[in-house]
Amino acid sequence: SSDLNDYIFKGDDYGSNAPNQGSEVEMMGLTGMIDDGTVLDTFQNISRTTYPEWKSRLIDASVAPYSGSALEVLFMRLADDAALYGKGDITHLLCSRNVFRNAFNAIRGLGGYGAEQSPAKGHTGGSKGITYYIGTKPVELRAVLKIPVGMLYAIDRATMLRFSHTNGEWDNTTGSIFRQVSNGAAVKDEFFAYYRVYMECACTDPRKNARATGVSETSV
Repeated sequence: SSDLNDYIFKGDDYGSNAPNQGSEVEMMGLTGMIDDGTVLDTFQNISRTTYPEWKSRLIDASVAPYSGSALEVLFMRLADDAALYGKGDITHLLCSRNVFRNAFNAIRGLGGYGAEQSPAKGHTGGSKGITYYIGTKPVELRAVLKIPVGMLYAIDRATMLRFSHTNGEWDNTTGSIFRQVSNGAAVKDEFFAYYRVYMECACTDPRKNARATGVSETSV
């Protein structure tokens, strides 16, 4: 599905939002922003065919030497390609929860986490983020709730913008919108109103970002 040539989300045959391989496929502008023209050739009114420098670096992680695995060398390759071809400075690595668990298991299998805390003292495990040194700076791999299946994004945050063309507006200020709230043992009506603003996203330099496809979602 698309609007004004900007890829919004991967739809079904009817152009509607739908689950894909058991995962919800929600609006995800990153797929059109960080692309080599496979998904979106004309991005922000610029043709990636005419201007290939408007393309992001894409890596097929389903083939050797990665073979679908969420490995440190894959994360490093994404960041290195963004730096080599676009002078990008990767600040974030974004993936699904399944891909994150695969990366976690791979590192733990190599003994990268050390001994866990003793259950007698209160067991602590898991990870809210996995930090890698890529070049001379730390970059954190984070799991995002709704992200396209099998994709891993290497983001240069400085190239990503969120903006609005117009000021917001109050949806209703007449006092006709109420909700019931508890007031001790009683219930009262409370007035509230909605403030509505339309936001848009943009990428100022797609080639400073990279994306991997075909990353395995199969995990324990």
